[in-house]
Amino acid sequence: MNKDTRYIQDLLDKCGDVFVPGGVYEIDETLKIHDNTHLMLAHDAVLRLADHAHCEIMVNDKLARGYNENITVEGGTFDGNNLNQERDDIEALEPLTRFHPEYYYGIMTRFVGVKNLRLCNLTMKDPMAYPVQISMVHHFTVENITFDYNMERPNMDGIHVNGPACDGLIRNIRGATNDDMVALNCDDCYETEITSGIIENVLVDGLFCENGYTAVRLLSCGHQLRNVSIRNIWGSYRYNTVSFTHHRVHEGQCWLDNVTIDGVYTSKSDPENDYALIWFAAGTHTGRVTLRNIHRVENSSSEAATIKIDRGATIDRLLVEDVTQHYNKGSGPELLSNSGEVACYMVR
Repeated sequence: MNKDTRYIQDLLDKCGDVFVPGGVYEIDETLKIHDNTHLMLAHDAVLRLADHAHCEIMVNDKLARGYNENITVEGGTFDGNNLNQERDDIEALEPLTRFHPEYYYGIMTRFVGVKNLRLCNLTMKDPMAYPVQISMVHHFTVENITFDYNMERPNMDGIHVNGPACDGLIRNIRGATNDDMVALNCDDCYETEITSGIIENVLVDGLFCENGYTAVRLLSCGHQLRNVSIRNIWGSYRYNTVSFTHHRVHEGQCWLDNVTIDGVYTSKSDPENDYALIWFAAGTHTGRVTLRNIHRVENSSSEAATIKIDRGATIDRLLVEDVTQHYNKGSGPELLSNSGEVACYMVR
């Protein structure tokens, strides 16, 4: 453990209110934050992963072995230094059935098992993969986050939430990512599925970027996702604005219910990409879903649908209200492309 890592860890071990002054701190071992800690970094403080450290910058000290309480991380920059890190070779490990603690996937911060978690006013720079992964969380807030990415690695997600997770607020998130900007994944791929479970009662409000990947991904494969509200998405995205998905590495049933999308003002940044703005993938089963205030203006001749329901996707009740699309070049596709099954469909 180098002197910078020891300095920050000694501060964290005091718990309570912890302040880190401006400067660049090279982190060569994972920092552990404890119960009842409010970590405040100066606006010009940077926690930078040291060259070839190949580890998380910060985790909660229990990390899925029970629950921490009352953790806040605020201010400053977390820098994953991704060009000088390498993921572990997953083939060299024992065969996986779920998350392996010895596998370095490239995640920058992990908070797994926290009651009352708050992450705010942070810049997340150049992660190897996700800058933030949270799961087993009750009462969580993630707000005022800026992504500053070099786009040099795959899977450079944004805020990545795994189940179980409940009673959460994610808002005012800015900056392009190289994967999902916000992911609510009840069940994930084996390398990153440190836990899985129900995700419920979550509000996502205020996402903005130009030439993003996907703004919000919703994923269920064995556990339910329910009572999710997504509001106010701006900018342009290469793939989807919101996707309803079913991860096929699991055998479980997909169930997404009571999802409201209200306020989408986005377009396609890649006109050759035909992924719809709002996409219901094959194999998904959605209960009640409301799409409201979706307003799309395209300056390209994109053939991507605004709303697309794949063959093999089912929806119990779909309400579409106040949706418009305008093409400055060409006429564009139909507003809604439905090859799936919708039991009850209302347009207002």
